[in-house]
Amino acid sequence: MARGSTKTKVLNGALLVVVAGAGFGGYRALDSSSTSSTVTRTTATVTKGTVTQTVSATGNVSALTSVDVNFDSGVSSNLVTEIAVKVGDRVTKGQVLAKVDDKTLQNSLASVQASLVSAQANYDKVKAGLTPEDRVQVDASDAQAEVSLANAQTAVDNAIANQAQNAVTSAESIRQAENSLANVQAQAERDLAAPQAAYDTAKTNYDNATDATRAAAANALATATTALDNQKLKSKQSVDSSTNSLTNARNNQASAVLKDQQSLLSVQRGLESQTASYSSTIAANALKRKAPTVADMASQEVSLTNAKNSLFTAQKNAANTILLAPTSGTVSASNGRVGYAGSNTSGGATTTAGGASSNAFVSIADLSAYEVKVGFSESDASKVKVGQAATVSLDALNNARLGATVRSIDSVSTLVSNVVTYYAYLTITQTNGVAVQPGMTASVAVTVDSRVNVLLLPASSVTSRGTTATVNVELDKDPKKTEERAVTIGLRGNTTLEITSGLDEGAVVVTVRAKVSTAQTTPINAGGTLTGNGTAVGGAAAGGGAVARGGATVGR
Repeated sequence: MARGSTKTKVLNGALLVVVAGAGFGGYRALDSSSTSSTVTRTTATVTKGTVTQTVSATGNVSALTSVDVNFDSGVSSNLVTEIAVKVGDRVTKGQVLAKVDDKTLQNSLASVQASLVSAQANYDKVKAGLTPEDRVQVDASDAQAEVSLANAQTAVDNAIANQAQNAVTSAESIRQAENSLANVQAQAERDLAAPQAAYDTAKTNYDNATDATRAAAANALATATTALDNQKLKSKQSVDSSTNSLTNARNNQASAVLKDQQSLLSVQRGLESQTASYSSTIAANALKRKAPTVADMASQEVSLTNAKNSLFTAQKNAANTILLAPTSGTVSASNGRVGYAGSNTSGGATTTAGGASSNAFVSIADLSAYEVKVGFSESDASKVKVGQAATVSLDALNNARLGATVRSIDSVSTLVSNVVTYYAYLTITQTNGVAVQPGMTASVAVTVDSRVNVLLLPASSVTSRGTTATVNVELDKDPKKTEERAVTIGLRGNTTLEITSGLDEGAVVVTVRAKVSTAQTTPINAGGTLTGNGTAVGGAAAGGGAVARGGATVGR
């Protein structure tokens, strides 16, 4: 195997120290020195195996499929009178889940039944034609429509006149406020003239004062300064008050304009509505005076049909006051509360015990299949692909490990605590006989890359400096004799690194640790990253200009 330029570093009475990262649990200890300063050398052998790279996240287990069950919109505003199930209950299709108050709906049902009777009577009446009594009522209806239209027009006229009067009043208020502000500003300038002149005189006297007169001049200047500051504050308060009055006048004008516009718009719409109503009434009454036509009878038939449909809806709503399970399963959420509206599911006593929350009145889950929803950072999410295998560990079950597969990944990010997050959804494919429950905390590790049957080393055995990676290779089966050798790293796994060049299978890599006290261990060549110059205590410095205290300096 081709090797780069190397140089042997041999310890000669001193300790070889190379500053590096944390050690690797699989090393074997080889040597130690005195109790005050000891060196432990551990080795790792280049072997063939699998290097795996994973990305991890946490989430919660939830049922893969569930059905949300809510009261129909026609009854959801009614108060809940009974909830017959709780989270964890097994239910069958058609089982009663909850009930809402049906008194109002029963009254509505009686009302639409009466409306149907009325619609039928109208149908029969139109078919028979107007009686003399009916004609009197039609004439009165025409007159009433005319009065209502005239009242609507009067309301519009009054709104226009009121708008004009308010505009004049607002403009006068603004003019008065502007004049007041100008007067206050002028008065402020006049009020400041005398204190300012007194201050200027006191300042000049102070500047020209002798030692004998300086104290008196200073007192006079302080008095003049206080008087000037007080007058400035008083003048500012007066100007600010007048400015606020002007601002309020302008705001009142804008508010009055908006209010008048809204009032005018309201009565104009009322006039439009009344005009349409008048035209409709006159036209309808004209038709009533005529003998019923085919169209008249068709219209009555429509009304009669609508009444029948209303009866059907009322009967349906009455039946919908009882919430039934649409399928069999396990209740995973119950968010309703007795005494609250059927649509109020924001404060239920028990909500979904799973990763995905539910606002449904009741949720029924199929607990034969589960999923986990986890969030990944931008960098990790870019590595996760649909179909990748994953391992799910459940904290509540002594970190039981389950098999899973990435089912989908959100294409749009979600901001979580100001961190860009992409959610992935994993289907649990192997439960391994574990009693999985919705809501369990799950730690997910997705395998995003792996290399099989490749040379590998513990990550802590390799030292990285910028783009260069090196190891200390054991010579002559003596861990105290090593040479630094450059290696090329392929895949960086979680705990191991793929070595693509620089080492052969079976090569032994030495890592050194310096123990400077019984309570603290300093890693010497445990891998990791060395940047800049380092200092080693009680040994020799290796590479990059490191300085050794009490030992020799060993270069490359």
